[in-house]
Amino acid sequence: MDTETLGPDEGFARDLEQLDRKLEQRERPDVPAPTVDLIAGLVAGLRLVGRPR
Repeated sequence: MDTETLGPDEGFARDLEQLDRKLEQRERPDVPAPTVDLIAGLVAGLRLVGRPR
């Protein structure tokens, strides 16, 4: 059994591993394809905002 204290990086890595396990257990959301296309188009259009023609 390890009794030494964890450094900040080791503690952060441990917390990330726990979070990864929780995220893997979740089911993927069921998002319809037209919604995904709409969001992708909006994000692509935002790249053009403020650029000269």
